[in-house]
Amino acid sequence: MKGFAVVFDCAGTLLEKYRVAKDVDQGMLLHQIVSLSFIGTRLDYVLAVFQLDVPKDLEGVPTDLSIADFLDIYNVDLVVVCANVPVAKTTVLRAVARDAKSRVKDLVDVVDEVRKSCSASYFTGTAAIVDIEQGNIPYVLATCGELFESARPVIDELKRIGGDIYVASGDAKNTLYALADRIGIPYENVRDIATPGAKEQLVHELKEEYRYVVMVGDGINDIPALRAADLGVLTIQQKEERPATLYEAADLVIKDIALLPGILKNIITNNSYNGTGSKEATR
Repeated sequence: MKGFAVVFDCAGTLLEKYRVAKDVDQGMLLHQIVSLSFIGTRLDYVLAVFQLDVPKDLEGVPTDLSIADFLDIYNVDLVVVCANVPVAKTTVLRAVARDAKSRVKDLVDVVDEVRKSCSASYFTGTAAIVDIEQGNIPYVLATCGELFESARPVIDELKRIGGDIYVASGDAKNTLYALADRIGIPYENVRDIATPGAKEQLVHELKEEYRYVVMVGDGINDIPALRAADLGVLTIQQKEERPATLYEAADLVIKDIALLPGILKNIITNNSYNGTGSKEATR
C-alpha cells in the first residue's frame, strides 16, 4: 500500500472565502454570511452550487431570464452540496423549475458585489439555497477567495514528506482546477461533485489504497468524511460559527493549517498517534 493521503475541503480550508448572499424576496444583499448556516434554518433547504465560470458565463445572458430557464437554455449543471436529508438532484431541479421569482440579475448582483471585496475572481463561484418543499429559491450566493498564506507551503511540505494531496469540494470545476494549478496537484486528484456522502466515499476508497488517510475540513458537509478518516482534522482558520457536532466529529482542531505537517510527521513518521490525542492543537 502507499504511504498516506490528505484530503482537503476547499472553501474555508485552503481558501479564505468572502461570501455575499441575496434575499431574493426582499432584494437585500447580505455580506460575509456562512452559506451552510442557511441549511440549519429550514429542514427543506438545500445548498446547490452552479457549475459556472463566472463572471464570463453570465456575460450576455438576459438578466430578466429566470434561473430555471437559464439552467435549461444554457445547459448549466448544479451540484447538491449540502442538505438536511438525502435528496436527489432531480428533486432539486424540479423545485428550481417551480420558482417564479429568481432571475439571472440576482446572480449578477451577488457576483458583482463579491468581486468588489475580492480580487481573486477566478476563485469566484455561485450557488443557491433551494426550498425543495415550496419550490423556490429564497437566496442566491456568490463567493470568492484566495489561498490562505500558509496553504501552499503546507501542501509543499506534505508532498515532501511523502503525502499525496486530494481536494474534494462541491465548488465549481473551474474553481477547483484553478486551485489544483496553484497548489500543484493533478486534476485527477480533484473531486468536484463532492457531496458529504461523496467525500466520505472518497475517504473509504483511499483507505483501500493508502495506509493512512487524513481528512481536513471546516464545515458540516465534511462531518461524514472526518469520521471516516484515520485522522479527521477540523481547521477553524476561517473565522465563523460552527456547530458542536462538527467539533465532535473531528479528532483534532487546529487554528492554522500551518500546524498540519508537524502533526502528521509525529503521527505518521513516528507512529505516535494512538487515536486519543489532544482535541485541540493551538500552537
